[in-house]
Amino acid sequence: MVTGLNDENQTIRLKEELADGASQQATVHASDPVLFRDYSSQPQSGRDGVGSAWARLKIGDRIYVQGRRSGLEIHAAVIIVGAVRGVVGTIVSMNGLGEFIEVHELGSGNSLKVQTPGGAIFRASPFVEPAVTPAPSASSVPWDLNPIAFADLQKGDTISVLAREEEGSEHTVTGLMVVTGFGSYGINPLPSSIAAFWFIDPLKAVR
Repeated sequence: MVTGLNDENQTIRLKEELADGASQQATVHASDPVLFRDYSSQPQSGRDGVGSAWARLKIGDRIYVQGRRSGLEIHAAVIIVGAVRGVVGTIVSMNGLGEFIEVHELGSGNSLKVQTPGGAIFRASPFVEPAVTPAPSASSVPWDLNPIAFADLQKGDTISVLAREEEGSEHTVTGLMVVTGFGSYGINPLPSSIAAFWFIDPLKAVR
């Protein structure tokens, strides 16, 4: 949650929610080129977001920040406003009947259930690992997004999810946008400290 805004140097004081109800204060630097995306309280897909700007931020906003992190300092590349967040994890099981994916979340190590509505799953291509390192702006991301089906996913795939959290359930989310690369992450996963494959822009054109 945004607790402070400095218009002069475009920094944000952010109350980060941690596990077990704990929180900490972080500083987000948004002076470099940053993409702002704004979502309503109940978005149904990744396309429900709209382009936004620094001037529309206000204290009390819930935001999700993608970018480079050093301790409690974050240099933002994408700031998403609304009841959504990013999830990166490895698929550990799948249920085709309800189109649920169980994900082992990188970083936290938590198990999370992701419901994936039709039309929300994409493959990034061409997919080569050097291409997925963080770029200065999400507009520079070199891959294309191609729609795929639930059945194209498999256990061991690493996926990036733009997720809407479901009220009353901390272990289940709706995947507004699910992206996989079908790369080697399931065999040779990158360290969880590397923000590699979660650098997606939900408003990027789909082929």
